[in-house]
Amino acid sequence: MRLQAQPIEGKANEALIRFLAEMLDVSRSKVIITHGQTSKRKLVEVTGPQVSPDSAMRRLLASEQ
Repeated sequence: MRLQAQPIEGKANEALIRFLAEMLDVSRSKVIITHGQTSKRKLVEVTGPQVSPDSAMRRLLASEQ
């Protein structure tokens, strides 16, 4: 995924968290960048009872279209 936000003062990380929270219909506090805070490659954890890996992938792939 590519973001337009600059990687300055965490703006790109915050944009990623906002985007994922909106796409997966969870609060921003449920989206955590677990690895790669300062890297282009990140590992993100999303928690919540309504978020299964399959449904998350379907929603994210649908957003590409």
